[in-house]
Amino acid sequence: MSDVAAELGCDWHTGNDAVVAYGEALLAADTDRVGQVGALGLDEAGRGSVLGPLVVGGYCCEVGQDDALRAAGAADSKALS
Repeated sequence: MSDVAAELGCDWHTGNDAVVAYGEALLAADTDRVGQVGALGLDEAGRGSVLGPLVVGGYCCEVGQDDALRAAGAADSKALS
């Protein structure tokens, strides 16, 4: 989020609040595609357009699917390094 906020010229909290608000609105508007959400995440890697590419990824986990994610090997990337 830090890199995304820097690219947008705002602080981390402003960028994060905007991403969360936008994501929540999308999920609320499209209840047929996604069930009740248990977790919503966003992460970025890279240095941004000034120093190289910036890659952003997101995920949405429906309630009750977190065990399947853990069984598949999903974990906190910060805890892995």
